[in-house]
Amino acid sequence: MQNNNRNDYLVPTSFLCSPLFKKGGTFNNHNELELVEILKKEPFYFDMLHFLGEETNRAPWMNPELVIPAVMEQWKNIMPSLQKAFTDQETGLRKEEDMVHSISLFIVSLYWTNHMPVPSLKPAEMMISALPLKPVNCEERLFFIINKPSGYHSFIQLKQLFNEFEKMFSKSLAIQRFNQTKRIIPTE
Repeated sequence: MQNNNRNDYLVPTSFLCSPLFKKGGTFNNHNELELVEILKKEPFYFDMLHFLGEETNRAPWMNPELVIPAVMEQWKNIMPSLQKAFTDQETGLRKEEDMVHSISLFIVSLYWTNHMPVPSLKPAEMMISALPLKPVNCEERLFFIINKPSGYHSFIQLKQLFNEFEKMFSKSLAIQRFNQTKRIIPTE
């Protein structure tokens, strides 16, 4: 549902889950931006538009092999400053914002790799356990991180989830390419 401003949308109820989104939140229309810029501003942009029934000419879950590297690059850009903030025991809004943004990047990576949009950010509706491609104990670990986003152990868990996810994604791509190559090579 669009808000009064033509370029603003209300965040769907299923995405209102603290600390990721708070009640009454809005998000802007970013269709004119490149994917990397959208990921910096609002990782759930495409998922929320899909949920609202809005047409978009880009659905990142349709081509995860093209999109996930950009998501991983965003994480790799944020991670060093988060590492430093936790090492120096910094407190403050910036660290928490970076953690929330990183959690969001992980969630979209997880769903888009499984060729689907994020259905909800409410734990009972996320159904992470039903996803075929996911790190071990992903659901429990992710909910721990969401519940304590500014905690050092949450950062460590998120870092481990991203590392495991990246390996899993690379393996999945390699298998996909191998299977495509097998189909192309004629057999005698």
